[in-house]
Amino acid sequence: MAFPNIQSYINGVVGNNQVPFGIAPNTVGGDNELTWDYTNKRLGVGTDTPSEKLSVWGGIRIGQSPTTFTSLSEAMNSTQTYANVVSTAGYPSSGILGIGSEIIIYSGKTDTSFTGLIRGAFGTTASSYSAGAQVRNYHLLSVANDNTLPRVVITGEGLMGLGVLRPSRRLSILDSGVGIDRPSANSLGFFTNNLERVRIDASGNVCIGTTVASERLTVVGNAFINGNLNLNNNNIFNSNPVVNINFQTGTSYTLVLTDGGQWVAMNNTSANTVTIPANSNVAFPVGTRITVQKYGAGNTTIQPATGVTLRDPNNRATINTQYDVRNIVKIGTDEWVII
Repeated sequence: MAFPNIQSYINGVVGNNQVPFGIAPNTVGGDNELTWDYTNKRLGVGTDTPSEKLSVWGGIRIGQSPTTFTSLSEAMNSTQTYANVVSTAGYPSSGILGIGSEIIIYSGKTDTSFTGLIRGAFGTTASSYSAGAQVRNYHLLSVANDNTLPRVVITGEGLMGLGVLRPSRRLSILDSGVGIDRPSANSLGFFTNNLERVRIDASGNVCIGTTVASERLTVVGNAFINGNLNLNNNNIFNSNPVVNINFQTGTSYTLVLTDGGQWVAMNNTSANTVTIPANSNVAFPVGTRITVQKYGAGNTTIQPATGVTLRDPNNRATINTQYDVRNIVKIGTDEWVII
């Protein structure tokens, strides 16, 4: 027992606020590594100025786990207050077990059984189990006063649950199928509905809809971007379905970087040309698509600059019909195709 001024009770051996404990037969001692703040009712471990109900300065080890989880050696019904198992080696003498979706508190054990069972603890349902069912143990359950569901759970296999009793991942949140895990060496996986949705691999690459990233970001499936997609700090593609229309009234026009993903309308009564520049002058990313329209009465011809190859398998480089369009796509460093 600790007192406000324990020094006056134990012959000056134990200091003020120190908790006395036996250090040898018939010998009591104390030091500032274990103290009791009587005024504020706080216990300090490793500190003589506890700031909370329990203040610990240093590492904490909670519970113990077996090297291999045991299993039931025979069937178990829903009212049974003991559980016969293959072995209890490595399990603490009392603690918390998990079988199926049920949490069980036990108060004792023999070499092959857990005894004094409290079934269906923490709001779970007591159930019957067949021989061979795995028996896990828990290190920590943090329970709020107003709720039987633990706020924080740490299982014997090192899984943590926030608001979930039976975490299935390294970190499960509110649902055993939602959480974060380590799906492979040096990687991080994000799960919903027990399926991995996003992975960051060991190289820092992110993949969505797949577990293998071939680029810094790999997406398998459709993607919606509500905003601009910028490549090399240049606004190349605009996700807005309303494209920008670049009206040109001259008889010649050379494409510029901001035309990527947009619409170029040539509005002149005379013949006019649209020139695709060399990559060394305007570095459109491969895959860039541009729409060219003959808006005015004059025919519009799409032509490559020196060093650029324009693939035109159907001889459609010249637009003869007013308001008709052509789409050109960059398929190589200095290679484009009309589609």
